[in-house]
Amino acid sequence: MRSAAFPEPVPRRGLSRVYAALAALCLATLGIGTVQTLGPAETPTAQAAETELIEVEVESFEPALPARDGELTISGTLTNTSDSAIANVRPYLWRNQGPLTNRASLDPVLEGTLPSEGRVFVDGAFENVTDDRGPMQPGEELPFTVTAKIEDLDLPRASGVYPVGVDVLGQVDNGAVSVPGQTRLLLPLPAEGATEPEPSKITSVVMFNAEPTMYAPGQFINDDLAAEVSRGGRLATLLETARTEGISWAIDPSLYDELTAMAQGYQVRDEQGNLTEGSGSAVAARWLADFDALNDSVGFRLPYAGVDAEAAIVNEQPELIDRAAELGATSDLGGLPVLEWFDDGMIDLDTLEATTGLDPTVVLTSNADSAHRLLQSPADTEAPLVRYDPLAYAGGPEGTSDAHRRQRLLAESYIDARSQPSGGGTVRVITTAEQARADVAAEAPWVERLSLTELLGTDPNEWSETFSGSTSEPLTPEQLELMAGIEERSDSYIGAQSDPEDSAQSITHALARASSTTWRGRAEAQAEFLAPVQARIEAFFGGDELSLEATSRVTMDDQQGLFPVTISSQLDEPVNVAVIFTSSNDARLSIPDTEVVRVPPGESVTVDARPKAATNGTVPVVAHLVTPDRTEIGPGVEIEVQATRLGAVGWVIVAVSGVVLVVSTLLRIRQVRRHGKAPAETATDDDPVPTETTSAPSGAAR
Repeated sequence: MRSAAFPEPVPRRGLSRVYAALAALCLATLGIGTVQTLGPAETPTAQAAETELIEVEVESFEPALPARDGELTISGTLTNTSDSAIANVRPYLWRNQGPLTNRASLDPVLEGTLPSEGRVFVDGAFENVTDDRGPMQPGEELPFTVTAKIEDLDLPRASGVYPVGVDVLGQVDNGAVSVPGQTRLLLPLPAEGATEPEPSKITSVVMFNAEPTMYAPGQFINDDLAAEVSRGGRLATLLETARTEGISWAIDPSLYDELTAMAQGYQVRDEQGNLTEGSGSAVAARWLADFDALNDSVGFRLPYAGVDAEAAIVNEQPELIDRAAELGATSDLGGLPVLEWFDDGMIDLDTLEATTGLDPTVVLTSNADSAHRLLQSPADTEAPLVRYDPLAYAGGPEGTSDAHRRQRLLAESYIDARSQPSGGGTVRVITTAEQARADVAAEAPWVERLSLTELLGTDPNEWSETFSGSTSEPLTPEQLELMAGIEERSDSYIGAQSDPEDSAQSITHALARASSTTWRGRAEAQAEFLAPVQARIEAFFGGDELSLEATSRVTMDDQQGLFPVTISSQLDEPVNVAVIFTSSNDARLSIPDTEVVRVPPGESVTVDARPKAATNGTVPVVAHLVTPDRTEIGPGVEIEVQATRLGAVGWVIVAVSGVVLVVSTLLRIRQVRRHGKAPAETATDDDPVPTETTSAPSGAAR
């Protein structure tokens, strides 16, 4: 709308110079200054580049593709982000008359460099948002709308992409007129009667992935996933986009597992560690039903939980990749082809070689050095590479609203259609709701959808097998050490479970989710995710849930005794444990370990300890509850074992020894007496007497 304070504009029909002079005179009369050309350093535009005092949020840019005889309306909100009052706030529709016709002219504009010539306001396309009121106060928001006929933009007849937007003029603290706010968008505009160019082939891939939240079957660290699959949520919007004909999709099987668990009923852990019923079962079930209806022929499976392959390589832990490969292949989505993609798209040859175990059908990358989309498989790998544009949804040149994103997509596809052989083509990766809305809204007569499956059916291009840039920082050694410690501790924990397979699966899945690229640079968040798993294992070994009871003093009345030891459980599942005994003096007293026993949940089991004593006295013994692999559970129980009747046994042994001694002595006396009889007496065969011998004299004959 136009303020009554402004005179009616001079009609224009391509008279740029006449309009420029009259517009400058009109604005100068109102104290606004000369704004016909906004290139020199002293102009308001240059001042705006230095200080953005008013934020311009574009909420509507309609129509996205106006005809030459149509209109363009831009509306949104102005926000005073400064600490000063701003008076005479007037947003003006602005356009550049130089068409962008190829990537060489478009790319600098996307980077923020606008042509210095032909940048003018559109006659009458402004609104005085502070009319009939005081200045715009700090923090205040005001709506705006500017409209102009396309013919009044006075654009050349040539086809191309034209920068347009809004410049906001105002007086800060009653000072000179400046441009405290501005925004730019891109307007593709074919020449009147121009033939449509060869279609630009657009391959869009929707990525269904999310930050892991399920740390145990049916138990979640938070309820964020429920919001994502609810109406209007990110995953709900992505699912709606994936239904579009020609758009491909890929899903993380870990996410599918989590949603399946949610649909069956689940619990959410609060800050105090208490579990409450989750609220997203119905929306999860509905999302899964809609997902199952998608076209599988354009669907792929992502690496399980988005494993951080680079961290596995750098820290020489290939088992992280192997685990992800196994869990993905054995999941409910194991039949889908694998699309290897890591959330920043940055890879290298080492990563490609190290991840061959994932058995990818295609590798998606953002940093392959090539102008082509489909590239031949590098050496020692079998999957071709597809290069996508990581900046496709960046918006701009100034702004990231839905309108900015949509207009950039339209502008790029139009440039590609006009300037590339056979229309060219672009691959886009969609991960957010904003990107999804922009992609669907960017349909145009020069756009042709090409699914990833169809793209893979074309001939790949040769390339140098080189990559640009470097990947973001992977998971740190400290983060991997946390996982390794839990895994090592869990081996004994799993071995004690009555159903070790279920426990092993639960912990394996949790550790796989903890290996996700989601946790890069977020060690604290990763630790919070693993905290319930770690706490459960430590509680098991800490003795809070399993305990051992025995009397503190045991008296033996025999060389071998027997006394009871009780194992009590507060767990929700049965476990297998044993009791071992450590004697302070094994030579005097020892107690064999008990056999492994099954302890039912919430119950107690008593086992017998069978000490063996070698001498009389008291020997301290410590009893320990252990897992089947002899890992100790909880503190030990001290027991004093006393042997009291071993002395009586000793006296019996002495007495028997004395009797044997007396009998042997009597027999010896009798034998000596027989030896003392007359020589004439001849010894009998029953009582032989040895023949006495004497030594021969020295020198006697022999």
